[in-house]
Amino acid sequence: SLRSYLPIKRRAPNSSDLSAAKKTRADISEDTPAPSTLRGGSIIKERSQPPVTPSRAPQQPVTPSPDPVTPPPGSPDRNPEASPQLGRFRSFTVESPTKKSQPAYQRYASLVATGNLPVPTVYKVLCEKFRCTDTVVNMLGKREELCTVSKLKKAVQDMMRRTFEQRNLAQMKTVYPTAFVFRQEKGIPGTYTDIREKVLYHLTIECGELGDCKWLDSATLVERTQTFRNGLLKIVMQHHKLFLKSRTPPIDVPDDKITHWHPDFEFEKVPDVEEAELPKPPLTESYSTAKEVLAAAHEKFAAKLQRALVNSNTTQACDSVTSGTPPCHAATNGGTPVVPPPCPVDPALVGISPLLLERIRQKEAAKVTAVMTRDPAVEKKLSMLEKLPDMCRIIKTFFVSEQKCALFLDEVVSKVSESSGVSKESVEGHIHLLLEVLPEWITRVSIRKRDYLKISKNMEIRSIINKLEQHVQKLSKNS
Repeated sequence: SLRSYLPIKRRAPNSSDLSAAKKTRADISEDTPAPSTLRGGSIIKERSQPPVTPSRAPQQPVTPSPDPVTPPPGSPDRNPEASPQLGRFRSFTVESPTKKSQPAYQRYASLVATGNLPVPTVYKVLCEKFRCTDTVVNMLGKREELCTVSKLKKAVQDMMRRTFEQRNLAQMKTVYPTAFVFRQEKGIPGTYTDIREKVLYHLTIECGELGDCKWLDSATLVERTQTFRNGLLKIVMQHHKLFLKSRTPPIDVPDDKITHWHPDFEFEKVPDVEEAELPKPPLTESYSTAKEVLAAAHEKFAAKLQRALVNSNTTQACDSVTSGTPPCHAATNGGTPVVPPPCPVDPALVGISPLLLERIRQKEAAKVTAVMTRDPAVEKKLSMLEKLPDMCRIIKTFFVSEQKCALFLDEVVSKVSESSGVSKESVEGHIHLLLEVLPEWITRVSIRKRDYLKISKNMEIRSIINKLEQHVQKLSKNS
């Protein structure tokens, strides 16, 4: 090997070492390949590979496997039945949707029929249950399946994640009587597992107001939900009217002019919707023993006896009326009529003139009536006017700090928005209202397509705020 050959120069040569070196040199010369000759007589020397050691084996060159060649579509080897091809679309037509005969503002007029009066949370949940019920019943109607209470309950509870009961259907019938059709039917497939259960009756629900259609479209479902909400709003309106009549003095406001509930009216405590009567299964009496027959006969005789007693009491009442003694003045304790107790008086109002109390109550009633019948646009303007004093202080301070008589409108809007925490769009609306209310203090000038704001330095901020307060009072009185 080479390692035995290298240290020859360091020690004295021996005969065995010389022979080993010669043998190694001969082996190296044999392993060296001969130079290759090209055309033209030029010789290219090939690099000699490093000696192979026992710890490192030569790596064989890896030849990549050829990729499978896919034959062209027209080749005879391709099987057209094994892999069918899709034909090209030579032409296609796009059908435009048919236009409705009525415009959109007429088709969806019911969606904006009511105002912004809120309803209690319980009524909102009932309205959502109606929407889910309408959707489920309509979907089962498309499948031509009978909708039972068990099917409807499971589907609605999965949609709303709330409890659904049969009493909710009775409430829906009270609010919207023609929305659904209720029947008692028996022998419905899938509702019984035994032949004895086949004779049991089940309450079925179908969509009402179908007309010539078999089911309802999405627009009709939305209109029905809006109609149901209007019915709930009418119920709340009735309770609100009773509340207004119970006030002192009574307040009489038409329903179409009410835009807000009375401040003292707790509409969240409005009683729940009454339950209408749903169809009940027919009563089928069957007797298996003689004891049951005798009990039924005894009940019939007892009912006849009770009716006879009622008739006798009625005749006695008629005799007392003909004798001239009214039932409301029944005599007790020797003929003394019963006098109703006087109304309780608030101890805090003892010693105050009744006329003064009456005038105060009338003023409060007039003020509450004005609030309930106020136009939403006027109310929005009043809320904006209440924010203008703070904005006027910010604008005045900004002009003083900049020491300029005119500033860009965008800069003023950004500064007021940062200082007051109001959005820039809202600040622009307030500035437009300020230009309308106080034109003698702030003006708007347009130069080279840029808007500037200019204020009067001679006016004090106190006088500006006083004018705004006077304007608010005047607007509230007129409304």
